[in-house]
Amino acid sequence: MSQPTPRSGTGRQSENAIMASNRDRTGHEAERSMRRWVFLTIVLAWVSTPSGQGQAASQEPEATPQQAQDAPQQPVFRTGVNFVRVDVIVTDDDDNPVTELTIDDFEVYEDDQLQALETFQLVQITPDSLIDDPVRPIRNEFDEEREAARPDVRLFAIFLDDYHVRLGASLRVREPLIEFVESLAPTDMVGIMYPLTSLVDLRMTRNHAAIIEEIKRFQGRKYDYEPRNQFEFQYARAPAMTVEQIRNEVSLTGLRALVTRLGGLREGRKSVILVSEGFTNILPPQMRRTDATQLADPRQQNPFVTSGNPREQAMQMTADLSLQTDLQRLFDGANRANTSIYSLDPRGLASFEFDINEGVSFGSDRNTLNATINTLRSISETTDGYAIVNTNDPRQGLQRAVRDASTYYLLGYNSADAPADGKFHEIKVRVPGHDVEVRARRGFWAMSPEDLERIERTSAAPETPSEVDLALSLLGARRNQRFVQTWIGMGQGDDGLTRVTFVWR
Repeated sequence: MSQPTPRSGTGRQSENAIMASNRDRTGHEAERSMRRWVFLTIVLAWVSTPSGQGQAASQEPEATPQQAQDAPQQPVFRTGVNFVRVDVIVTDDDDNPVTELTIDDFEVYEDDQLQALETFQLVQITPDSLIDDPVRPIRNEFDEEREAARPDVRLFAIFLDDYHVRLGASLRVREPLIEFVESLAPTDMVGIMYPLTSLVDLRMTRNHAAIIEEIKRFQGRKYDYEPRNQFEFQYARAPAMTVEQIRNEVSLTGLRALVTRLGGLREGRKSVILVSEGFTNILPPQMRRTDATQLADPRQQNPFVTSGNPREQAMQMTADLSLQTDLQRLFDGANRANTSIYSLDPRGLASFEFDINEGVSFGSDRNTLNATINTLRSISETTDGYAIVNTNDPRQGLQRAVRDASTYYLLGYNSADAPADGKFHEIKVRVPGHDVEVRARRGFWAMSPEDLERIERTSAAPETPSEVDLALSLLGARRNQRFVQTWIGMGQGDDGLTRVTFVWR
């Protein structure tokens, strides 16, 4: 659970790490043993059951044509570049959830145009629903995917942005975070991530004690530029403002990779607790060291010192625009992944951004503090989360994240206009005829023409390889690519026979 050293250069590359394989079993003897074991298992399943067909064979009588016609249809999961999912939280005047609404009670508008709802689901997790089945441990990827897909399981991820948290603030926020984890149900799955954590090492777990131990080790590093790994040594001697911009990019791309990872686990609501003091791409002149690892020049630590650059205002605008672009990418990824971000500012009721010894003027200090807090608010409001800022007691805000993940409506529609302009499109959800309060995300960022072109290229049907090419590719395949994962279950069947279920992938 400790913070790993990055394996490949930058935080942006962690988005592709989810596709990396972590199975590396080799050896000729292991391969022969696996083949013998799979063969014997298949024979056992075939002999013990009247049917040996399919990936999950069991002793069940074949359905007659009439039975097949009367059988219930399997649910259809709609998806695509034009399909939009919206989590809607509906409460009454006393902030109690309203759960008796139907699909006909909702109206969803995209850019003020009424949309036709195609999917509707009420997700409601209560204490009674959490004790129906025994709690299963998360031992591997299969367990993680299976348990995350259960409707009575809530998913939470804690992003400890040590690059943007002061040391003192990180010590202060440990206790409320620990209490938050302790308040979760045993079935809830939790993950923890730092900006430089590889997605290969990220696991959603029910081992809440391990999560608490990791929180106890959390130490902020804001404005501390001492390099601690090979990646940070590469830019350690760069100017302080350059280092801050790199840290912003690493944190935001890591956060975007996290929400994408959660989006791949299931369709329902997911929650991220972002522990950060916010983001800014520019520093006041007093903090702009030419070498981030060197001590500041005492002559620069003066509130009246200015940069002397006539293009200071243009630099500010450029920095703000660059940061906004990175934030928009995060909004886009979180909305597509149906993940809400709850920003937690560990400074509490903050009055200053910089320490008094850093010599920053009160005006610059106030502007920077407001700018960082506004980024946290923007992240949460755009993703239908909640910004826990300007409060010395974040417990109420953290419990709101639990409450929001427990009762909500999941609506889905195909966008009538199917926008592909790369712009933000507003979403409004209404419940006419009911005196209720409705919360939903404000909108989504549509794909750009370049995004659609990229999807079409990757989804194009590949040419059928010739027999020679196929044979050569099999010869060049690694051994571990020819292994299978198997699961076997046994139970009592009809007529005294044993029911054997054999599943492989």
